[in-house]
Amino acid sequence: GAPLALGDRVVWAHAPCGRCVECTVLHQAQLCRSRYVAYLNDCSVPPHFTGAFAQIGYIRSNAGRIRVPDDVESGWASAGSCALRSVVKALKVAGPVGFTDSVVIQGAGPLGLFATAVLSTMGPRQIIVVGGPDDRLALAREWGATHTVSIEEMPDAAARIAAVREISGGGATLALEFAGVSGAFAEGVELLRPFGRYVVMGTIGGGAQPVDVSRIVTKGLRITGSMSGEVGDYADAMAFLSRYRDRFNWDLMLGQRYSLDQLGEAMEAMLAMREIKPVIVP
Repeated sequence: GAPLALGDRVVWAHAPCGRCVECTVLHQAQLCRSRYVAYLNDCSVPPHFTGAFAQIGYIRSNAGRIRVPDDVESGWASAGSCALRSVVKALKVAGPVGFTDSVVIQGAGPLGLFATAVLSTMGPRQIIVVGGPDDRLALAREWGATHTVSIEEMPDAAARIAAVREISGGGATLALEFAGVSGAFAEGVELLRPFGRYVVMGTIGGGAQPVDVSRIVTKGLRITGSMSGEVGDYADAMAFLSRYRDRFNWDLMLGQRYSLDQLGEAMEAMLAMREIKPVIVP
């Protein structure tokens, strides 16, 4: 929706086919079964540039692209084009959040932290973040969490469930799964009060997980999956970073700057939980 000029910074979405039911009827391009996800393709096939850890990237003509606002730093935009756009989509899927809601966020990584920030602008009664380590929970509190539950201090799921129920007065009205670890889904079911809403995004792959399905039925839970985001979610993510840049210090999420030659070090630091979002500078 904005004109582009040479030198403009952009973020871009995966390229949907534009012909399937998901694209044309449902208008959910992020669910396109023929979507071109660059890094999952063979770089020996023209135009060759399939990754983004590079000095040159190729944006396919059918991939939506969004101009990065001038007041949004490149590191913020990079994080926003992945984690924040996914959070934006998940919260749209979740539906309205109001002042009576108690929201529990499973996970204190980029998804969980961005969700905390966005939710804090929506005015729910409580925002409870379950995760770790402690420095991430501290950032969650700085960005609007009213309560945090440490998985390091409470390694037992039953203890965490009891803590959330006590804080919320019987369970959350909305849970957002951004943890992606085995057991998170079953735990989330127990974190909710009857008729609660559950949006699942973090669990991709990893095999089957046991869950007491009868608890979903008897509590009348409403469970929805949310996947990635479409180009409008990218636009909303950039707008959020711009509008709230003075309220939230986005740099607190970003880690050290790494060159392309240090890419392995950056990944190792992230896996070791020393970094939340390392920045690769080509």
